Amino acid sequence: MGVKAAFAINAVTFVLSALVLIGLQAGRTPADIAVRGWDGVLAGVQAVRADPLLKRLAVVQVLASMSAGATGGLLVVLAERWLGVGAGGFGSLLAAIGIGAALGPLLFRRFIRAGDKRWLFGPFAVRGGVDLTLAAVGNPLVAGAALVAYGISTSTGMVAYQSTLQTLVPSTTRGRAFAFYDVLWNSARL
Repeated sequence: MGVKAAFAINAVTFVLSALVLIGLQAGRTPADIAVRGWDGVLAGVQAVRADPLLKRLAVVQVLASMSAGATGGLLVVLAERWLGVGAGGFGSLLAAIGIGAALGPLLFRRFIRAGDKRWLFGPFAVRGGVDLTLAAVGNPLVAGAALVAYGISTSTGMVAYQSTLQTLVPSTTRGRAFAFYDVLWNSARL
Protein backbone atom coordinates (compact mmCIF):
# COMPACT_ATOMS: atom_id res chain seq x y z
CA MET A 1 0.00 0.00 0.00
CA GLY A 2 2.77 2.43 0.83
CA VAL A 3 3.26 5.39 3.10
CA LYS A 4 1.49 7.93 0.87
CA ALA A 5 -1.65 5.83 0.66
CA ALA A 6 -1.67 5.26 4.42
CA PHE A 7 -1.45 9.01 5.10
CA ALA A 8 -4.10 9.73 2.46
CA ILE A 9 -6.51 7.24 4.07
CA ASN A 10 -5.78 8.75 7.47
CA ALA A 11 -6.51 12.24 6.12
CA VAL A 12 -9.82 11.05 4.65
CA THR A 13 -10.86 9.63 8.03
CA PHE A 14 -10.21 13.02 9.64
CA VAL A 15 -12.32 14.77 7.01
CA LEU A 16 -15.15 12.26 7.51
CA SER A 17 -14.94 12.72 11.28
CA ALA A 18 -15.11 16.49 10.86
CA LEU A 19 -18.21 16.17 8.67
CA VAL A 20 -19.91 13.95 11.24
CA LEU A 21 -19.05 16.38 14.05
CA ILE A 22 -20.38 19.35 12.08
CA GLY A 23 -23.70 17.54 11.72
CA LEU A 24 -24.12 16.98 15.47
CA GLN A 25 -26.56 19.17 17.33
CA ALA A 26 -24.82 18.79 20.69
CA GLY A 27 -22.65 21.62 21.90
CA ARG A 28 -24.37 24.37 19.93
CA THR A 29 -25.03 26.40 23.05
CA PRO A 30 -22.44 27.08 25.73
CA ALA A 31 -22.82 25.27 29.03
CA ASP A 32 -23.54 27.19 32.21
CA ILE A 33 -20.42 26.84 34.32
CA ALA A 34 -20.91 27.94 37.91
CA VAL A 35 -17.31 27.37 39.03
CA ARG A 36 -14.34 28.52 36.97
CA GLY A 37 -10.57 28.63 37.30
CA TRP A 38 -8.69 26.55 39.85
CA ASP A 39 -11.85 26.02 41.88
CA GLY A 40 -13.36 24.36 38.82
CA VAL A 41 -10.31 22.17 38.34
CA LEU A 42 -10.45 21.10 41.98
CA ALA A 43 -14.15 20.32 41.64
CA GLY A 44 -13.31 17.70 39.00
CA VAL A 45 -10.61 16.17 41.19
CA GLN A 46 -12.95 16.16 44.19
CA ALA A 47 -15.67 14.43 42.16
CA VAL A 48 -13.23 11.59 41.46
CA ARG A 49 -11.93 11.47 45.05
CA ALA A 50 -15.47 11.33 46.46
CA ASP A 51 -16.30 8.00 44.82
CA PRO A 52 -14.32 4.85 45.76
CA LEU A 53 -14.78 3.28 42.33
CA LEU A 54 -13.60 6.43 40.54
CA LYS A 55 -10.56 6.63 42.86
CA ARG A 56 -9.57 3.05 42.03
CA LEU A 57 -10.16 3.77 38.37
CA ALA A 58 -7.75 6.73 38.60
CA VAL A 59 -4.99 4.50 40.01
CA VAL A 60 -5.63 1.88 37.35
CA GLN A 61 -5.65 4.61 34.69
CA VAL A 62 -2.06 5.50 35.60
CA LEU A 63 -0.94 1.86 35.57
CA ALA A 64 -2.71 1.22 32.26
CA SER A 65 -1.09 4.25 30.68
CA MET A 66 2.35 3.01 31.62
CA SER A 67 1.53 -0.42 30.21
CA ALA A 68 0.05 0.94 26.97
CA GLY A 69 3.01 3.28 26.53
CA ALA A 70 5.44 0.41 26.97
CA THR A 71 3.52 -1.87 24.62
CA GLY A 72 3.25 0.84 21.97
CA GLY A 73 6.88 1.87 22.28
CA LEU A 74 8.24 -1.67 22.25
CA LEU A 75 6.00 -3.03 19.51
CA VAL A 76 8.42 -2.03 16.76
CA VAL A 77 11.29 -3.72 18.64
CA LEU A 78 9.11 -6.79 19.19
CA ALA A 79 8.29 -6.97 15.48
CA GLU A 80 11.87 -6.55 14.32
CA ARG A 81 13.94 -8.39 16.89
CA TRP A 82 11.65 -10.94 18.57
CA LEU A 83 9.27 -11.86 15.78
CA GLY A 84 11.59 -11.05 12.84
CA VAL A 85 8.77 -9.65 10.69
CA GLY A 86 10.16 -6.25 9.68
CA ALA A 87 8.19 -3.14 8.74
CA GLY A 88 5.34 -4.95 6.97
CA GLY A 89 4.89 -7.27 9.93
CA PHE A 90 4.89 -4.29 12.28
CA GLY A 91 2.07 -2.79 10.21
CA SER A 92 0.19 -6.09 10.46
CA LEU A 93 0.59 -6.07 14.25
CA LEU A 94 -0.82 -2.55 14.39
CA ALA A 95 -3.67 -3.65 12.13
CA ALA A 96 -4.40 -6.53 14.52
CA ILE A 97 -4.84 -4.02 17.36
CA GLY A 98 -7.12 -1.92 15.15
CA ILE A 99 -9.22 -4.91 14.11
CA GLY A 100 -9.65 -5.89 17.73
CA ALA A 101 -10.51 -2.33 18.72
CA ALA A 102 -13.22 -2.20 16.05
CA LEU A 103 -14.60 -5.63 16.93
CA GLY A 104 -14.73 -5.13 20.71
CA PRO A 105 -17.70 -2.77 20.97
CA LEU A 106 -19.48 -4.50 18.09
CA LEU A 107 -19.30 -7.88 19.78
CA PHE A 108 -19.65 -6.92 23.45
CA ARG A 109 -21.53 -3.61 23.78
CA ARG A 110 -24.77 -5.30 24.83
CA PHE A 111 -22.97 -6.86 27.82
CA ILE A 112 -21.15 -3.74 29.06
CA ARG A 113 -22.77 -1.94 31.99
CA ALA A 114 -21.63 1.31 33.59
CA GLY A 115 -19.80 0.63 36.83
CA ASP A 116 -19.47 -3.12 36.19
CA LYS A 117 -16.02 -3.91 37.55
CA ARG A 118 -15.58 -6.88 35.22
CA TRP A 119 -15.66 -4.55 32.21
CA LEU A 120 -13.74 -1.76 33.92
CA PHE A 121 -10.87 -3.82 35.30
CA GLY A 122 -11.05 -7.09 33.33
CA PRO A 123 -9.58 -5.51 30.18
CA PHE A 124 -6.48 -4.55 32.15
CA ALA A 125 -5.98 -8.21 33.11
CA VAL A 126 -6.38 -9.19 29.45
CA ARG A 127 -3.84 -6.56 28.41
CA GLY A 128 -1.40 -7.87 31.04
CA GLY A 129 -1.88 -11.38 29.67
CA VAL A 130 -1.22 -10.09 26.17
CA ASP A 131 2.02 -8.47 27.31
CA LEU A 132 3.11 -11.75 28.90
CA THR A 133 2.20 -13.65 25.73
CA LEU A 134 4.18 -11.23 23.56
CA ALA A 135 7.19 -11.64 25.84
CA ALA A 136 7.00 -15.44 25.95
CA VAL A 137 6.00 -16.49 22.43
CA GLY A 138 8.02 -15.56 19.36
CA ASN A 139 5.40 -16.58 16.79
CA PRO A 140 3.95 -13.75 14.63
CA LEU A 141 0.53 -15.44 14.33
CA VAL A 142 0.23 -15.86 18.09
CA ALA A 143 1.37 -12.26 18.55
CA GLY A 144 -1.23 -11.06 16.03
CA ALA A 145 -4.01 -12.99 17.76
CA ALA A 146 -2.90 -11.65 21.14
CA LEU A 147 -2.94 -8.10 19.77
CA VAL A 148 -6.48 -8.59 18.46
CA ALA A 149 -7.40 -9.48 22.06
CA TYR A 150 -5.49 -6.39 23.20
CA GLY A 151 -7.55 -4.21 20.84
CA ILE A 152 -10.81 -5.81 21.96
CA SER A 153 -9.99 -5.31 25.63
CA THR A 154 -8.87 -1.73 25.07
CA SER A 155 -12.01 -0.66 23.23
CA THR A 156 -14.47 -2.49 25.48
CA GLY A 157 -12.67 -1.15 28.53
CA MET A 158 -12.94 2.36 27.10
CA VAL A 159 -16.69 1.98 26.53
CA ALA A 160 -17.12 0.81 30.13
CA TYR A 161 -14.87 3.59 31.43
CA GLN A 162 -16.64 6.34 29.48
CA SER A 163 -20.12 5.15 30.42
CA THR A 164 -19.11 4.82 34.08
CA LEU A 165 -17.77 8.37 34.22
CA GLN A 166 -20.87 9.70 32.48
CA THR A 167 -23.07 7.86 34.98
CA LEU A 168 -21.22 8.52 38.25
CA VAL A 169 -19.87 12.06 37.79
CA PRO A 170 -22.37 14.93 38.04
CA SER A 171 -22.85 16.84 34.80
CA THR A 172 -21.57 20.04 36.44
CA THR A 173 -18.09 18.52 36.92
CA ARG A 174 -18.04 15.77 34.29
CA GLY A 175 -15.79 17.59 31.84
CA ARG A 176 -13.33 18.42 34.58
CA ALA A 177 -13.28 14.81 35.79
CA PHE A 178 -12.61 13.62 32.23
CA ALA A 179 -9.80 16.18 32.00
CA PHE A 180 -8.34 14.93 35.28
CA TYR A 181 -8.24 11.37 33.94
CA ASP A 182 -6.63 12.67 30.74
CA VAL A 183 -3.93 14.42 32.78
CA LEU A 184 -3.30 11.18 34.69
CA TRP A 185 -3.10 9.18 31.47
CA ASN A 186 -0.78 11.55 29.64
CA SER A 187 1.45 12.19 32.67
CA ALA A 188 1.99 8.47 33.13
CA ARG A 189 2.96 8.07 29.46
CA LEU A 190 5.84 10.47 29.85
